[in-house]
Amino acid sequence: MKLLLFFILITSAVSFSSCVNQKANKTKEGTPLEMASLAIDKNPDNPELYMKRAELYEKKMDLNNAIVDVQKAIQLDNKNYDNYIKLADLFLASNQIQGSISILNSVLLNEPKNVNANLKMAELSLMFKRYTNTIKSANAVLEADPYNAKAFFIKGFAFKEYGDTTKAIQSFIEAIKNNPKYYEANVEIGNLFRSKKDPIAITYYQSAINIDPTKTDSYYNLALFYQQNDMLNKAQDTYRKLIELDPKFPYSYFNMGYILLEISRTPDEAAPYFAKAIEQKPDYYEAHYNLGLCLEEMGDLRNAAESYKNALKYYNNYPKAIEGLNRIDELMKR
Repeated sequence: MKLLLFFILITSAVSFSSCVNQKANKTKEGTPLEMASLAIDKNPDNPELYMKRAELYEKKMDLNNAIVDVQKAIQLDNKNYDNYIKLADLFLASNQIQGSISILNSVLLNEPKNVNANLKMAELSLMFKRYTNTIKSANAVLEADPYNAKAFFIKGFAFKEYGDTTKAIQSFIEAIKNNPKYYEANVEIGNLFRSKKDPIAITYYQSAINIDPTKTDSYYNLALFYQQNDMLNKAQDTYRKLIELDPKFPYSYFNMGYILLEISRTPDEAAPYFAKAIEQKPDYYEAHYNLGLCLEEMGDLRNAAESYKNALKYYNNYPKAIEGLNRIDELMKR
């Protein structure tokens, strides 16, 4: 019995010692950020160490310290232009737009054909609706890299915004040729053909769905094409798929309700869809109004009036809701 007690005490002491050592080791190792700082203290002239710590700061959304570290890395190695691009990204993420532009210009001054710098500059120009500059920067990318799908996509977007749909479609098609899995390019071409009521839009939307069946915009735009071109059964089937994919997306419910109310003329079936749209987006004044229309047509005038009033909460002096309230007021006077 004494021997067993002695063994338990020894085992406990060893286990306790092991736990203490593990805790001590964890304390000694520190967090990844602390370890990165320790590595810099030991080797303060290594730019890669500052870039690694900047990445850790960025993950913690500490953009200011991330910027400081990247600037230090550039100071130590001013020929590594990838670090300049990273700094431009950080400036952009922290809403320091001019800082981002200045960094990119400094890269392009030394390397006019730098692909990443020109791509970033094209994106920034597009953001500020400077379409001529956007296309110029995208073309500079394509001179250095003729198969760059993103450059073609950015050009396509600029042409689309500029109003040249023919060149936009051509550019998006080139983007897909160079990257057949380019989801966004397929959706954009689909949208442009949808505006022309061209059935080829269906092919591009379905291609986008095949590339990434988890994204909602391809389903939604496909359903809109069907709805706008009187293919109502297909529209409803697609909205149902979208509701399964994203039950919190309010516009699927609204459009289903719209088809049932305005086209099928079945307000009793439409009302639950408008109610569901409101559940997902309480300030959806059009849904409040259309729910009011359903209730009015179903003879539930009191609740219809409440729906019209709810629409007015989110759109002051909404003409249709005011007209609805006036109609109900007249009906209730009879």
